[in-house]
Amino acid sequence: MKTLLASIAAVLAAFPAAAYIGPLDITAFGHEVEVVMVQGRNGEVMELRVDGQALYSDVRVLIEQVAVVGGTPVLVGSASAGGNVCADSPFVVSLEPGKPALFDGPVDDCTWPRTEIGDAEIRFIAEAHPTRPGHVWRWTPGGGIETVEELAAKPDPARGWEALREHRIAHPSDIFTYGPLAEAATALLGDDRETFLEIAGGPGSGTWHGESWTGTSCQAHMCGWTGSFVHLDVPNRKIYLAWKRAQGSVEMRPAQGDWPKQVLSRETDWAATLSNLP
Repeated sequence: MKTLLASIAAVLAAFPAAAYIGPLDITAFGHEVEVVMVQGRNGEVMELRVDGQALYSDVRVLIEQVAVVGGTPVLVGSASAGGNVCADSPFVVSLEPGKPALFDGPVDDCTWPRTEIGDAEIRFIAEAHPTRPGHVWRWTPGGGIETVEELAAKPDPARGWEALREHRIAHPSDIFTYGPLAEAATALLGDDRETFLEIAGGPGSGTWHGESWTGTSCQAHMCGWTGSFVHLDVPNRKIYLAWKRAQGSVEMRPAQGDWPKQVLSRETDWAATLSNLP
């Protein structure tokens, strides 16, 4: 154990001070670990090599944690193809002394799973969200990475309009995590709920205007043709929703005539940025 702890300390000391971002060239548990820039099909990418063997390449490859799990020394990292649609996905490199390195991952998920390193296993946990289920993956030295559980999204009935005062809402789809808001939005959308969630689940953000909040988003890889619009009138406990499919006009709930003039003006400006898919 003392030898392993000393090895971990030596590996940590070899990393650059600011994050573990390549290029990288260190010795870890008797293996030479490198992250080098190479030419890919669409430009330069980062390639992870152990003892000269290329294990994985992507636009971004990071080595983030060092540990011993089930007696096996490992490096835990993440990789990304770039862009802002999907977060980095984790991977594990096993570095048993005297044996070839083993690479598992990256986890096939578009979120940024939380990493929990235990004595015998590593767990990657992607929390459920209204626009997608969550998952729990487990890594073990003998089994690699496997899915162990799917998590269903459930709105919190205890978090309602008052909880918005915490200013934690950051995305249009977040309204479905607040119990009373999810109920009200579902009633407005009816059979269009799933369509709205599909469109709303991509890149997005929101802004507070006094005590009201406005957020917009678009379907992943379909921005410019699709979009969702959410306005929350917190003092009056009212929700205004609009969305657009890739083909067709903007749909609104409640009907346009029931929208306040100022909110309708914001919705009109947002709708003007969208067009139909050619």
